[in-house]
Amino acid sequence: MVITYIYSKSQWEVLIRPGDNFISMHIPEGKDIAPETVIPQLLRAKKVIRERFPEHNGCEIFGSSWLLNPGLQEIIKPESKIARFMSLFTVHPILDDGES
Repeated sequence: MVITYIYSKSQWEVLIRPGDNFISMHIPEGKDIAPETVIPQLLRAKKVIRERFPEHNGCEIFGSSWLLNPGLQEIIKPESKIARFMSLFTVHPILDDGES
């Protein structure tokens, strides 16, 4: 089943433009995705970026994963690690064939 979300242009806001800097987040298989594990790592990543790449200070964090698929909220418990992980981010729908 493919879930499609459609939003009108009035509901979109540009967060990252071409040429903007961002941190690409990788979620290793089998790692703990509980917020109490993830938050310190995200803060550490931003600290490293500030220290080593000051020209990128203030950049956003981007990630793409099936773990962030909004359709999961229909089948997982709100207290699950996946739901808690998703709550850390602003999740934007993407075109997905449902096979990832």
